[in-house]
Formats: sequence, C-alpha cells, structure tokens
Amino acid sequence: MDVQRIAAQTPGPFPGVGWTVGQSGNLCGELGYLFLETAGGTVSSPTRVVLFHRGEQVATQPGTTPRVLLGQHSDFHVELRVQQEPVAGQPNAEAVYASTIYVWNPFAGAGDATPIGPLPPGMTL
Repeated sequence: MDVQRIAAQTPGPFPGVGWTVGQSGNLCGELGYLFLETAGGTVSSPTRVVLFHRGEQVATQPGTTPRVLLGQHSDFHVELRVQQEPVAGQPNAEAVYASTIYVWNPFAGAGDATPIGPLPPGMTL
C-alpha cells in the first residue's frame, strides 16, 4: 500500500497545503488506520484519519474537523480522540477530547467500521 500516494491524492486541509503521512497501523488487517498530518503544521493543525479493512479504505474523517489523536487500537478496533473546543477564554492546551471507538463488524452485510459512541463531526462511513 502506497501511503504517500494516498496522502498526495487526498484533498488538503487548506488551499495550497497538503498532507504528510503520520502514524499508521494494521492497514491490511481487519481494521487499520492512517493518520494524515497538515504539511508544515503544528500540534493544533488539522489531521485526517483514514480507516482501512484488508487494504481497502472504509472511512475518512475530513481535515476541516478538530484535531484527532489515536487512542488505543487492536486488530478489530481503533479509538479516535477528537479535540473539542476549549471553554471560552481558555487556551487550546486546555481543550478536552471525546473518544469514539470504531470496531470492525463482519456481520454487517459486506462488513463495516461501526462506531461505538458519538460520531465525530464530519466523520463519514
């Protein structure tokens, strides 16, 4: 799997700004993930998460939503931690994260990445 090609073909978070390849795991397994980071970005810059099942893309989180971090993961689940807006007047460092766990559901037709918990804003399946 060419993760550099995936990063290059994914529309960037801002005009003229693309993605760099971040952390990835188990891309050809039951449920894997690929993080795309804003090229030249900072720790508060947008990220995009792409979920995979046996090498096929099954879900994408758009880069215009809050920053997403990886929680835990295994062969059948990926936990995404989505940064929430900080309380008015507080710095970004005070922001909290809401977690959503995606599990691979082999019994849903052809299978899918089923969320457990609130679906992060902008996540599409």
